[in-house]
Amino acid sequence: MLYFGGSWCPPCLEELPRWKRIAQVCSDNGIQTKSIAVQYKETEEEAIKYLQQNVFPGEHIVEGMTNSEVALHELLQISSFPTYIFIDTTGEIRLRVENRVARETKLPTFLSAYIYKK
Repeated sequence: MLYFGGSWCPPCLEELPRWKRIAQVCSDNGIQTKSIAVQYKETEEEAIKYLQQNVFPGEHIVEGMTNSEVALHELLQISSFPTYIFIDTTGEIRLRVENRVARETKLPTFLSAYIYKK
């Protein structure tokens, strides 16, 4: 499960409690999580501080929005934040959630069904 957000994004800050719960459920059920803090109006140090202040299970990555390297959020064509992407063990994207309604309905339903099938 990938989570894309940033400290510059008010909806992302609002979403953090849900992401912490989801990351813990995933971790408890053997699902890897990665939190990708996308820099926009902040320095790398501020992005790292954001991740350190918001501790959740899984790997933490900081990406720039304007550097010359191709970033994961660009490869996956992330256009709004926060965004969740669930990639299965074969590398196939099984779920992409980019809006509040889907985060509140689709995401919990999908995770419950996926964990139950395991």
